[in-house]
Amino acid sequence: MSRDGLIAEAQVGSGALSLYQGCLVHRSDALTETIPLAQLASVRIAYEREPGKLGGAIALAVLAGLLLLSATALRDWLSGLAATAARAAEPGRREALEAMLHSVLSALAGIAGALPAVGSGLLVVCAVLAALWLHGRTTLTLSFAATERALVVRGRNLALIEFAEAIAARLAEQAPAR
Repeated sequence: MSRDGLIAEAQVGSGALSLYQGCLVHRSDALTETIPLAQLASVRIAYEREPGKLGGAIALAVLAGLLLLSATALRDWLSGLAATAARAAEPGRREALEAMLHSVLSALAGIAGALPAVGSGLLVVCAVLAALWLHGRTTLTLSFAATERALVVRGRNLALIEFAEAIAARLAEQAPAR
């Protein structure tokens, strides 16, 4: 296709969409697709924030808060239980059960000591999810007779919105008069 008949162009991910008089061309590294405008039933463009990302961020923040608040108390409690198990046996006759109980409780106390690091990591993931939610996405949906195709770009993409308006104008020009 020559660039002479080009009406509008927009970047979508690693590819580009080009609108010509009678067709829409989608080019990327892996494919080139030409869609006749006569086959296109409707065009939808929307800027959206994904509620799942916000919900995930909130859930992770609550979990991280619980881990950070309970880690020290849990570690101290388990260490105290381990010390009690160690004192329960007479110094010369420590039985296998008390030794095993002491080992298990000490290991659990060590794991509880790592919970603040896990909580901090969850807070970082929470911040990333919240940023992705805040950034949102622009979705161009092309509807055909039997299917539809959605092209998604992160953030509010004004060029893609203008491109969708150009497609809509072109479709309106081609619509039969009633």
